Amino acid sequence: MEKVDKKLDMVFDILREDDEQETTLPVVVEGTPQEQLETDYSYTRTNFYDLIENGSKAIESALHIAQEGQHPRAYEVLAQLLKNVGETNEKLLTLHMKMDEMKSDRRVQNSTQVTNNALFVGSTSELQQMIKGNKNGESGSDS
Repeated sequence: MEKVDKKLDMVFDILREDDEQETTLPVVVEGTPQEQLETDYSYTRTNFYDLIENGSKAIESALHIAQEGQHPRAYEVLAQLLKNVGETNEKLLTLHMKMDEMKSDRRVQNSTQVTNNALFVGSTSELQQMIKGNKNGESGSDS
């Protein structure tokens, strides 16, 4: 960058300031997948809320501009903002539904399910003989 400055006899302070600025990135949570899911969910949810709030403010400004100027392009921009904020609202609801699905899937995976399928293959008379044999103290199984 310094070489470009010297060649063009110009100073690019703006670029240097941007290089020095700290950027804040989301904190990456190391932990269980459940903890990571919860962190990602709350981070995404917060971002959606910010987008919706800022979009609503932009809609108000664009509405005032469109009403004052009566220019078709201003109304077109307003319509696009309305559409984007509406889609972001839908994405927020979709996020909630997906989170609920993931939580219910995990509950089903964590619950123990016991299914006993006792099946008797034979005739009614064989079943009666087996039951009668069990009542009399016999084992009832001939195999």
